[in-house]
Amino acid sequence: MSDPDGILATPLRTVPRTADDDGVPAIAALVTEHDAVEVVVGLPVTLAGTEGLAAAQARDYAERLASAIMPIPVKAPPCLGLRSSTFWNRAAACSLRSASNSTLPNS
Repeated sequence: MSDPDGILATPLRTVPRTADDDGVPAIAALVTEHDAVEVVVGLPVTLAGTEGLAAAQARDYAERLASAIMPIPVKAPPCLGLRSSTFWNRAAACSLRSASNSTLPNS
């Protein structure tokens, strides 16, 4: 779950996946329960920035999830689509640095 500004995400709970259950119904239930307005799915890419099997599986999972929770969008803010989790980790760190610098008194 995220704060209303979409700055800080905190874990809600782990949704297990098995051969018989991909977890989509459980995530869809959480989306409804918490009145989510958007779901973010990270895109695992290699260190070289290329997509492999894991990225293809993440895209497929995001599509199944999107079908289950329509009209709630499955994306990465701000409307950029699926992005690398490394990208979002760096973006969050940059945002936190900017926020901490803007609260410092002028020297």
